[in-house]
Amino acid sequence: MVKSALYLTVVSWALLLTGMAILGAIARVLGNPWLLVAVGIIIVAAWSVFVYDMARGLATKRVRRR
Repeated sequence: MVKSALYLTVVSWALLLTGMAILGAIARVLGNPWLLVAVGIIIVAAWSVFVYDMARGLATKRVRRR
């Protein structure tokens, strides 16, 4: 069950990282991208923790039902 939570966290993190890279490329064209990259890393970290907790909660509920 923890493996599925970890998988969901990694996939979510990869999607957010891809989005951050696209926004970073746009910001680089427009000006200084470092502030956007720093904020993006904070968002990715917070989102990873949230998704992992949510997935772990779902996995725990699945175990309790059996």
